[in-house]
Amino acid sequence: MCRSLYTLLLFVSVSQVFAAETGKHRIQQVLKDPVTADFVETPLSDVTMFLADLFKISVMIDQHALDEAEISRDAPVTIAVKGVQLRSLLHLILEPHELTWIVEDNSLVVTTPKVAETQLVVQTYKVRGLTEVSAGEIPDTDSLIEVITSTVHPASWDEVGGPGSVVPFQDLLVIRQSAAIHEQIHDLLTALRLALESSQAGGKKVPESISLQQDVTGDNIREKVGSTMVTVQFQDTPLREVLEYLANTARLTILIDTTALNDAGIENSAPLTVNLENVTLESALRRLLRPMELTYQVHNEVVQITTPEVAESQSIIRLYPVRDLVDYGAGIASADYDSLIETITSIVAPQTWEFVGGPGTLEVYAPAWCLAVRQTAEVHSTIADLLRQLREKHTTLTDEQKAQAQKLAEQREQEICVDIYHYVGEGESPAVGEIVELLQEVLINQPLEFRAVGNRVVVKYRGRTSWNVRSKAMIILQGFQMQAESTGGFGCGGLF
Repeated sequence: MCRSLYTLLLFVSVSQVFAAETGKHRIQQVLKDPVTADFVETPLSDVTMFLADLFKISVMIDQHALDEAEISRDAPVTIAVKGVQLRSLLHLILEPHELTWIVEDNSLVVTTPKVAETQLVVQTYKVRGLTEVSAGEIPDTDSLIEVITSTVHPASWDEVGGPGSVVPFQDLLVIRQSAAIHEQIHDLLTALRLALESSQAGGKKVPESISLQQDVTGDNIREKVGSTMVTVQFQDTPLREVLEYLANTARLTILIDTTALNDAGIENSAPLTVNLENVTLESALRRLLRPMELTYQVHNEVVQITTPEVAESQSIIRLYPVRDLVDYGAGIASADYDSLIETITSIVAPQTWEFVGGPGTLEVYAPAWCLAVRQTAEVHSTIADLLRQLREKHTTLTDEQKAQAQKLAEQREQEICVDIYHYVGEGESPAVGEIVELLQEVLINQPLEFRAVGNRVVVKYRGRTSWNVRSKAMIILQGFQMQAESTGGFGCGGLF
């Protein structure tokens, strides 16, 4: 009798776990389904009931979280979209109310970002093949982790005070993060594998860039915005009506970010007079919106009219294969990424990069000869244009030139380099000795040496030390308003 009861309880327990996993998988699948919706001042609670009935899933509102944030479950929802994924619709509905969603206890739960960020999930990722820089070398797991933590929600990781963490274990990465961030990590690793396969294809054309899966639809919409020709002739017509005409002409969904416009004190009903003939939709939007101090972005499968400040906060991740621009025939270890990175970051939106306090990041992923960049769509477009121009002017080296480049690269690997930083801020210079101690503590396992010389900080390293490693010190020093006055000098060991 007892044994039968134990068997029954075990069966019920396993069934419950299986049902929970099945329910979670079902919701994850449904989130990818297309949906058409048209709500006008509809209470949020009614919208969630409609979606639950339409997709036959459980949709709940975290009442406690909404009460704490003083957000009503009956907040009005006004939106009209056609054929977007359910996950995109949820973001478009919830973001204006400073809400988000998670999958929990076999239900889709509407809650606040504060609560969602505390619901961390542990997942393991197989990374065999992604950490081998070259045959016979020890796998470089640290560089892969650096690419992940620098491009996928950089502020969410424990090394900068966030809740997320990543630990290597054999050929796995064990990552603790929110479900939404796990989705981006999965997509990034998939893109890195694609970049790796492309770099090893041999003779096949390598793509100019590789987008994460969740951004592919956005790329298609951006291409359509840039290629669709329109004629716009209106006099004293509200912006909303002009946008409706453009949306119908281009067969795209164009929405106004009313929250951003209200926060900026901009009226979307102000009359417009415009006369544009046979221009691209991209050009028409820019010429319409610029006088109003507005812009557009492709966000959640729609064209969204918003403020420049909001658009600049929306970053996407893209990979750029650059072997033809950095390989001089001496192999991965001595590829000249530094010159290319300096060109990109000094020419393309120079004030937007992390090492000068901006949100944009750039990391080298050596196994696939590519750069992993986190930036706005507009900056990505400029980077792609710059790389095309560089390729047009780039020449292929002869065998003799390659041999010479390899010899120089081998010499550079062993040479001693130094970067010298001095204070450029206002007021009294910080105590450089304390800064050096901080650098030594934070970057203890990195191949860098630090020394305070007068009121300057000197960073010493071998020529083979990667940009990814050196940029860590650069970011910390620039946080103290210290700027490099000379970099990469050789034979300066006397300073140490």
